[in-house]
Amino acid sequence: MVLIWQGNTTFKIILLDGKVIFIDPKKPVQADVILFTSEKNQIKDTGNSFIILGPGEYEVKGIFINARFLDKEHKSICYQISAENINLLFFSPIKTLPKDESSDLFLNTDILIFPIGLNEIKPSDISNFKKELEPKIFIPYYLEEDKQNSLKKVLAILNVENIKPIPHLKIQAKNLATKEQTILLSGGQSPKDILP
Repeated sequence: MVLIWQGNTTFKIILLDGKVIFIDPKKPVQADVILFTSEKNQIKDTGNSFIILGPGEYEVKGIFINARFLDKEHKSICYQISAENINLLFFSPIKTLPKDESSDLFLNTDILIFPIGLNEIKPSDISNFKKELEPKIFIPYYLEEDKQNSLKKVLAILNVENIKPIPHLKIQAKNLATKEQTILLSGGQSPKDILP
């Protein structure tokens, strides 16, 4: 599995067999599955892609996806993606941390992709939530309007120092570390633009 961040909520996931999952693509793309975090992010002309824009359990070409809204207004969504014996949990921008009713969705999280900034969640609460889930890999992403401010605070609370952003993460289930890691993806930006 290869994870590529393309800024804001846009992620591309490429599986070993060539299948592609896109989250919030910015333009029409060819993918096996496209997940949208909100109707305003939805684009037209996605070809033959399987589109998911709401809660439910889905199986597409051997990829299992469980989607749930995290708030009463149905503005925040969480996607659990299971493929290649890896459980990935992706959160759209949220204002509050999820309650216990979603806890079964969070079990056995290998990779947690979590938004930083433009939300009302304190960095210390993000750190505690991450500790509860115990993902093997934590990938914070920040929203462009926030830039690096919240990201720096969260990394400081997590005691993450000297982290170097990488263009993509290539991972297999057999290589998942037993020790938790925090990974920063560069999103096509210069590493200096992420953490100056």
